Amino acid sequence: MSCFLIAGLIAPDAEFDHAHAEQVAAQADSLTEEEQAAREQYIAEAEEEARKEAEESLEEARAAREEAEARAEKAEQERIEAEQAAEEEEEARKEAEARAQEEEEARLEAEAKAEEERKKEEAEAERKEQERKEAEAAAEAEEEAKREAEEKKRKEEEKIAKAEEEAQREAEEKAQQEAEEQARAEAEAAENDPDYYVGSPVRVGDLEYLVHDFWFYSSLSDGFSQLNTSGTFLVMDVEVHNHDSRPRLVDSSMFTLYDGEGRTFHPDYDADYYVNQIPFELFINEVNPNLSVRTNIVFEIPETWGLELEVASSFGWSLWGHDYERIFIN
Repeated sequence: MSCFLIAGLIAPDAEFDHAHAEQVAAQADSLTEEEQAAREQYIAEAEEEARKEAEESLEEARAAREEAEARAEKAEQERIEAEQAAEEEEEARKEAEARAQEEEEARLEAEAKAEEERKKEEAEAERKEQERKEAEAAAEAEEEAKREAEEKKRKEEEKIAKAEEEAQREAEEKAQQEAEEQARAEAEAAENDPDYYVGSPVRVGDLEYLVHDFWFYSSLSDGFSQLNTSGTFLVMDVEVHNHDSRPRLVDSSMFTLYDGEGRTFHPDYDADYYVNQIPFELFINEVNPNLSVRTNIVFEIPETWGLELEVASSFGWSLWGHDYERIFIN
């Protein structure tokens, strides 16, 4: 029976070999007591070692089972935690969706308010634009009325001015006719009884004038170019003598030509080159005491009659004025 026990301890998980056990038991019956004791001791020791090994195996199996249970428990805990995390994530997702929904609703509401405000602003802008246009139209109408009133006033003023101008022109024409008649009468009187003639000296203040001669030309030439006129060039050979005790200025502006109709003519400066070797002898020329300057002077005139040359006593402006004398030309 001990053999069976030993065999069961040695191989607790294996199928028991009864034949082998009987053989071992038969061998044990044939042993001596000492051998039997040693064998039993051996068997006991083997049984003890087998028991220890079995206990160790059981302990290892228990530890493995406990470790497996711990791992299973840990896996279960992790699964529970994962489910909780998933639930929390799902809850967070739902909260995020709810917040997004609220934000979207708030955005739509804000857009609706903004659209309403925009429409109000557009309506206000249209109203103001309409008011501006109406104000501009009123201002334009007022300006147009003002322009019409000003135009009416201007036409009335022009009419009055035109009437005044017409009256003044008639008065001037009448005065001119009277002056012409008087000038003609004076010319006729001068022609009948002239004071100074060509070739006779005339003294005006401290200056003495002498017209040596005069000529009429239809054009003037210096040999290189020609100066033409629609009227006539009157060229006079004149001489001015200074009787003063100081130098005196002599200028062509001191000569003025009158015709029988009372018209006045001034010297032609452009023609000076064509009639004098030394031009501009009468351009602000300073003549010393008891000396003379002689040159040609040109007038461009129409066909006329009753010409008289008026000469002045000095050049420029004078506080006491000037003296004048006339020389009868033709």
